[in-house]
Amino acid sequence: LKNMYNRAGLKEEGVTFMLTDSQITNERFLVLLNDLLSSGFIPDLFAPDEVDGIVNAVTSKVKAEGIVPEKNNCWDYFMRQIRQNLH
Repeated sequence: LKNMYNRAGLKEEGVTFMLTDSQITNERFLVLLNDLLSSGFIPDLFAPDEVDGIVNAVTSKVKAEGIVPEKNNCWDYFMRQIRQNLH
């Protein structure tokens, strides 16, 4: 899931997520999928240091859009890109 988020959110690539029932080996994964489908946000998917890396990676893009490059704004930008590019 992290790889898929990074491709959709950082590289701005269109990503199609396909899953079969045989790939669900843990019921916890269904909770993650529900979060993904309902909001696009999966809590605790990224560790704090990974979040910082993502924020740093999108800061220049956030500035280019005329948005103040604060951590929350950068994270929101990343999530918008995921929602736009993940299908």
